[in-house]
Amino acid sequence: MSRPLTTARFLALSLIAFAGNTVQAESPAAGEGLSAWDRVIMESAFSRADTNDDGVLSKAEVARLAALADRFDELDADHDGSLNLEEFAIGFAAPL
Repeated sequence: MSRPLTTARFLALSLIAFAGNTVQAESPAAGEGLSAWDRVIMESAFSRADTNDDGVLSKAEVARLAALADRFDELDADHDGSLNLEEFAIGFAAPL
């Protein structure tokens, strides 16, 4: 399968997963409220978005994820200009 088609399918599945979760954004351990499958999808989305493989997502990397891009500053709990996996999980699990 070609990479653009695979990427499009992955993003579509990620958006479906975003829309289907009901964990509140205030939850300190939002990733723990996800099913095993949702956690795999979330970690895969994080990994694919982390284009420079530094373990965090910059604002530019998050810009590719429309569901989170507008909420970047809100999700950046430690205000370091990037989202770690825990911060990303809160945004991933929050209802749209």
